[in-house]
Amino acid sequence: MEILQQNNTLKTTDLTAVCNASVIENASLKADVCKLQSQVKALAEQVAWFNRQMFGQKSERTIELSPGTVDLPGFDWSLLLEELHNTDTEEVKSHKRKKFQNKNKGEYKLELPDDLPVVNRVIDIDEADKTCPETGETLICIGEDTVEKLMYNPETYKKLILHYPKYVSAKNPLHGVKRAGSEENILEGSKFDASFLAHIINEKYGFHQPLNRLLERVNLHKIKMSNQVLSSVVLNIGEKVQPLINLMRSKVLDQGYIFTDETKMKLIIKGNKKAKNSSMWTYTGGCNDEPAYHLYHFTFSMKHAYVENYLKNFEGVIHADAYSVYEKLAENNEKIDWAACWAHARRKFENSKYGAKLRATILRLMKYLFMFERIAWHKDRFTRLRIRQEK
Repeated sequence: MEILQQNNTLKTTDLTAVCNASVIENASLKADVCKLQSQVKALAEQVAWFNRQMFGQKSERTIELSPGTVDLPGFDWSLLLEELHNTDTEEVKSHKRKKFQNKNKGEYKLELPDDLPVVNRVIDIDEADKTCPETGETLICIGEDTVEKLMYNPETYKKLILHYPKYVSAKNPLHGVKRAGSEENILEGSKFDASFLAHIINEKYGFHQPLNRLLERVNLHKIKMSNQVLSSVVLNIGEKVQPLINLMRSKVLDQGYIFTDETKMKLIIKGNKKAKNSSMWTYTGGCNDEPAYHLYHFTFSMKHAYVENYLKNFEGVIHADAYSVYEKLAENNEKIDWAACWAHARRKFENSKYGAKLRATILRLMKYLFMFERIAWHKDRFTRLRIRQEK
């Protein structure tokens, strides 16, 4: 009897251990299942993002997927779409889409301004044909037909020769020689006329033409000039207009609000095998409804010191992304407020891998925010302020 009781005790202990092990294993399996479900959901959202990048519109508008959306092969969207559209919906009667008709079709095929320079070219008959073959009398012109066409006269470079007459007194040679003073030029003593300088600057910064391409166009006219000379001209003009840039900077800093953003660039330095990381900063500010000033500031890196030094005398609102230097300026200077950019914030939700339902809600709210802003910009500044405060 004593041996039998011992055996029963051992069996009960073994059974309890097995049950406990099963509970632990079951909990572990449940945790693994939850983890796998979370990974599947994350992967589905990643595929959704890649699908929008490949087949969706590239603008930053909110695009809600429909059940008929063309998917990537091998992926099922049913679960994701069910979660995205699991909200109260209102049935809308079907309607026929009207075919778009362009009312302005053909209205501006070609419209020439009245002050466009005119070149007249007469296309006449031969002199022999101006005589009647039967009577021999000269034909009389009774009018003409005219046809207007748009032509292009390739740009030409001309040699400008400045003549300075010199005068002396015949009876008083000691009076000396008199002549007019030299014309003022932004680059004193330069061989380049102001018209050529304006042309080069406009082509490079207005139409983004590289200097080597401009040099090739000059060489087509058999004008010999080195790339170093052209580069030196641009650098010298940049130094000459620095007072104007300083004035624009003071105007922007005095407005009380600045829009700014930076773009990373690769800087090629002669002698270095690798390009150096650099940045171009844009500072924009204007007065009321007048056109804004756009200032560009190049730096060799993204150090905080560059921004802090540029905005050291600024007081007001800085509209920018979430770069830490702007938050730092607002914390250390009570006269500066940092207004974080909604467009930058939206991209974070757009590219988010988790929380599809929350992301869709946030993007929808931002969509309405941007819509009200577009409406506000078509109003006067007082109405614009009221819309922003209310909406």
